[in-house]
Formats: sequence, structure tokens, C-alpha cells
Amino acid sequence: MQERAVLTRQAAILGAAKTFEKFGYSASLGTILQHAGVSKGAMYFHFASKEELAHAVIEAQHAMAMEGTRLVGTQSDTAVEMLVLVSQEMARQLVTEPIARGGMRLTMEIGSMQGPIEKPYLDWIDAIKEIALQAADDGDIVKGTDIDALARF
Repeated sequence: MQERAVLTRQAAILGAAKTFEKFGYSASLGTILQHAGVSKGAMYFHFASKEELAHAVIEAQHAMAMEGTRLVGTQSDTAVEMLVLVSQEMARQLVTEPIARGGMRLTMEIGSMQGPIEKPYLDWIDAIKEIALQAADDGDIVKGTDIDALARF
């Protein structure tokens, strides 16, 4: 994909995320395009429908969360420290990143309309479980803690 096309696609996703964060999935396509600063033709070049664009926002949020988890892992000395830093990174994303907020809102709204969107949650739970198991092996989590419940929480 040409650089201009990549930038247009990213602008559409960011604009959609900002719009969905504010208005939810019921936001009009016109409002999305206004926030994105792209034409209807440019949006339809990348996304066949508003629903496809919404799923792209969810995927971008999921990728951001998983990348944050990966980066935190490279900066942590212990698994228990990583658990804390991963939680802080997720909070940071939700405060500062429109894609995180828009993606989370869409995951809940679309999931309630079409059935659960499970992949982001399952990937997140698996990542936290892996870290928590290491922390338990290190002796940093109280023996007998239900690691599955901890990861889901």
C-alpha cells in the first residue's frame, strides 16, 4: 500500500475511533468522515461499510493493548512488576488514546448487538495469565491464588 493510502486508512480509523468514543456505534457516517478528515470515497476505498470500519477500530485497539503488553515486558525485571506496569499501560491508553476508548466502547456495543467479541478479551486474559503464572512461580503471588480468576479479573 502506498504511504498516502496508509495515512488515509489511519486517519479514517482514528477519526472513527474519536467519533465512536463520543457517539457510539450509532454515529453517522458523515460525522465519522468529518472527524477523520477523509472523503467518503477514500473511506470506502479502505472499508466496505461502517461496520467494517468499526471492526478495524476494535482491531487497532486490540493491537495497541497487546503491543503495550509486549513493550512493558521488555522493561520489567519481574513478572509481578510486569503485572503492575501492564495495568498502568492499559490505564494510560484509556486516558490518552482515542483508539483505545473508541475500541473499548465499540467492543461492548457491537458485542451486545451481535454477540460477544471475544478475541481481544481472550488474548488479554491469556497474556495476563502467562505473566501471573510466572509471578506465582517466582513466589510473588500468594500460594493458592486462582490464576485463571486473576487473569479474568
